[in-house]
Amino acid sequence: MKKSNIFAYVELSKLVGNLHGPVSPLKERLKAQAAYFNIIDPKFFSEPLAREWETILSTVKRGGVPLEDGRMLLNQVANTIGGMSEEECQLLVQRLKSLHQKLEAEIKQ
Repeated sequence: MKKSNIFAYVELSKLVGNLHGPVSPLKERLKAQAAYFNIIDPKFFSEPLAREWETILSTVKRGGVPLEDGRMLLNQVANTIGGMSEEECQLLVQRLKSLHQKLEAEIKQ
């Protein structure tokens, strides 16, 4: 089985680590980290973890604003997170932390 790439681990570690920041609302902390959802590609994960990451991506990229030619604006992650409730943000953070723990265990094998 293919192991996840160290790039996925490093970048996901930064994303999760940045969610423990100041006491600003969770939604704002997530929006500030929106770029990570665009730069961490599922191909950097092992197959089972890639499916989890794709599920997370589908959650945070559902609220994009389509352009006339059908492309989505790059800020679709921030737009989606902006429309999420605090409970949805908490669930997203739990999913990110869970994926990070699984990835860390896989990398350390």
